[in-house]
Amino acid sequence: MPAHHDVQGNSPRPASARERMAQALTRYGITAHADRDAGNSWLQVNIRGHDFPDAGAPVLTAYVYDLRDDTTFVDQPMEHRPGTWRVTFATDGRERNVFYGQRADPQTATAQCAAFIAGYCSALRTSPLAWPALLEATDRLRDAAGALARLIADTLTAQFDVAAYLILEDDEHGDALWLHSVLDASGRTLFTFSDGTMLPAVADDSPLRAAWGQLNPGDPASLEQAVHGLRQARAIFDHVPDDLLCDAITDDHSCLLLSTSAHPGCWDFGWDFDGDDARRLVRPYSAPRPPVKVRAPAPVPAIRP
Repeated sequence: MPAHHDVQGNSPRPASARERMAQALTRYGITAHADRDAGNSWLQVNIRGHDFPDAGAPVLTAYVYDLRDDTTFVDQPMEHRPGTWRVTFATDGRERNVFYGQRADPQTATAQCAAFIAGYCSALRTSPLAWPALLEATDRLRDAAGALARLIADTLTAQFDVAAYLILEDDEHGDALWLHSVLDASGRTLFTFSDGTMLPAVADDSPLRAAWGQLNPGDPASLEQAVHGLRQARAIFDHVPDDLLCDAITDDHSCLLLSTSAHPGCWDFGWDFDGDDARRLVRPYSAPRPPVKVRAPAPVPAIRP
């Protein structure tokens, strides 16, 4: 059971995020070192041993990110603040995000993050610690995310032949995505995700059915698990087009383009389209991009001698 302390008599206080994670990692034989600065706190895991990591050494940094306050913490209970576990990997002064946790009860969320840290440490300790190798693994993960997005799109268009958009909704803290609806190209609702409502079945002999493995593509829980998998791989989804006529859509929604009848809310995604955001964008299908309108130069008035 998680550790707790007594305050004001016998009233128990929930364990801090640091206490929970330290206990969870102990089961894997991993030591986590607490550190803090400027009101933020975090945990560091030395890849090469149990001591506090030296500067520039390969290290995993774990913390709970509070989107509301844009701060990180481990010295407080997760019950008292909104947030999810995140993990970064750094070596030789370079850092990369490697884990985004989902919202769950603190014990479950911590156990999932601890299992990731244990697996990551095991992989790094048995293979060369090289930055190009990490980038190569990240590229493979990005390719796998693209393939999963394509499977989602192909399955939904098999279930609804005019499906164009899978609408996704951010939760109130912006750290999780939920299934909202499936729309056609005009914005007409084809399916709304609600408790107990199943998607159309996919034939047992369909290649799509085989591609889902043990998951049932007719169960929205399978689709939700796949979408969470994309988010776990740091995938970014498209903005919903402004001209999509659907009153239920707000700025908190994003979408996955399911067919060539769908178009993105913006063609060049975000302010950093040539950078990391563009590489993380999952867009399995899209309508043809409209041609760039080139204005003819204004005629130059003749100058009379």
